Amino acid sequence: MDWRLLLASALVATIALAHSVQGERRLRAPDGLPPGTPRGLRLGWHLASALLLAGAGIVSILAAAPQAPAAPRLAGLLGTTAATILMAIAALHGWWALAGTRGLRAVIPERDDGTPLFRPGRIGTAAVALALAGASGLVAQQALGLPGPFPAALLLPGGLLLALALIARAVGERQYLGLFKTRRQSLFALLDTGLYTPLCLFLGLATAAVCLL
Repeated sequence: MDWRLLLASALVATIALAHSVQGERRLRAPDGLPPGTPRGLRLGWHLASALLLAGAGIVSILAAAPQAPAAPRLAGLLGTTAATILMAIAALHGWWALAGTRGLRAVIPERDDGTPLFRPGRIGTAAVALALAGASGLVAQQALGLPGPFPAALLLPGGLLLALALIARAVGERQYLGLFKTRRQSLFALLDTGLYTPLCLFLGLATAAVCLL
């Protein structure tokens, strides 16, 4: 039994439960939801908690399995999960770049008067999609040890830079994004607190673990 992995599993499970409890309080508050909030917000919020709980369960299984070193198996699992999520987000951006506009309001920060902070163009959105797809490939190549497009010498520094960028996105800039934002009343801010920021934090920590384990 690896007590370090077991402790990590308990910590992640506690965070997941706290995430759901605090989210439910916010969602039930009479003035807590901005106009235009999608009906699926509660499902998405608790889905993030469910993913965290699933991760905690997998880590606890790894902690109890003595047949192989835990670190390489955990790095492979985290890397595969992070790469899959990054590729899914890349595909979503690709769809927005080609033809889609549905759901864009929920992913763009808004000023106090409700106007979007910026209006992404198709080229910029496509560039983000390509960058996310490249990040997915980098993490997968590092985690699984398979041949890929990235030189071996770039895997570690590239992975660490990606991890820092994702964690920095989770921390935010104290106004519209991240853990310490002050504007919390818009639809984006609500989703950022419940989904985007926890997801970026998970991806950043998972990528760092893939590089360091």
